[in-house]
Amino acid sequence: MCTRPTHFARQTISSRLFLWSVGDGIKCKFKPPSYHKNRRVNYFRPGSKSAGKGSIDLSFQRRDLLMEIAPRTRNSWKKRVATFVGGDTGIWRVTNTKAVAGPPLKSVDRIEVVEGNLAALPSGGKWLIRGVTSNDRYTTRKEHEMLLSRQPALGRPEATHAALIPITKSESWWQLSQSERRGIFETRSGHIRVGLKYLPAIARRLYHCRDLGEPFDFLTWFEYAPANADAFEELVSILRQSEEWRYVEREIDIRLAREIST
Repeated sequence: MCTRPTHFARQTISSRLFLWSVGDGIKCKFKPPSYHKNRRVNYFRPGSKSAGKGSIDLSFQRRDLLMEIAPRTRNSWKKRVATFVGGDTGIWRVTNTKAVAGPPLKSVDRIEVVEGNLAALPSGGKWLIRGVTSNDRYTTRKEHEMLLSRQPALGRPEATHAALIPITKSESWWQLSQSERRGIFETRSGHIRVGLKYLPAIARRLYHCRDLGEPFDFLTWFEYAPANADAFEELVSILRQSEEWRYVEREIDIRLAREIST
C-alpha cells in the first residue's frame, strides 16, 4: 500500500511489477491489470507502425497504466495533511518562541491546527506550514510495534501544553543512504530509544514537509500535561546533543498552551 504522495514519484518498471520509487527510499507496488499480462493484444498507439499487427507499444501501455493508477492514489496525501497557521486565532496560545538554529518565523500570538490542506493564508494569519503524516522511516518492526503500543493519542484533556518544532536538515543529510541515516538516527543517536522512555507522558506526531515544497523538512507536534513539562525539556535537550542534530540547519521551538473553554 502506498503511503506517500505518488505525484512526487519516479517510475521504474521491472517485468510485470511496477515500482514507484518515492522520496526517502520508500517504494509502492502495483500489479498491472490482467489484460497487460498478454503482450499480444489489440492495444496500440494511434498512428504507430505496429497498429493492426497484433503487437504492443510498451511506452503507450505504460502511460495508459499510469493514467489508470493515478486517480486512485493522487489525492490520498490530502487525507493525511495538516496545516499549522500562525496568527491571531486558534485554541493554542503561544507562550514562547525560540529560533534554535537558522532564521526565525514571524512572531504570532496563536496557532491554529487545521486537519486538511489550506492553499492560501487565512485572514489574520502571518504564516502557514503544511505537513503530511507518513510511515516510519528508520524503525525496525520491533521498534515500530513498541512505539504503537506506547504512543498515546493526541487531544488528551490533561495535555494542555504543546510544542511545535519545525526542522530542516542539511543537504549532506539527504545525500546519505537510508542505512547511513538509520545508523546516525538510531544506532548512534538513540532517537527511538530516547523517545520511548518518555511515552506515554508525551504524545507526538511527525509530519513530513520536504516533498510538499515547504520551508521545513519536518514538523514535530508534541502534547503533554503541565506536570510533564520538565520531562519534555529533558527529552529535547538529549536529542539536541546527539550526532543527528549536527545535520539540523534550521529549528524553531514554539511552546503553546491550550485555551480551556469555560
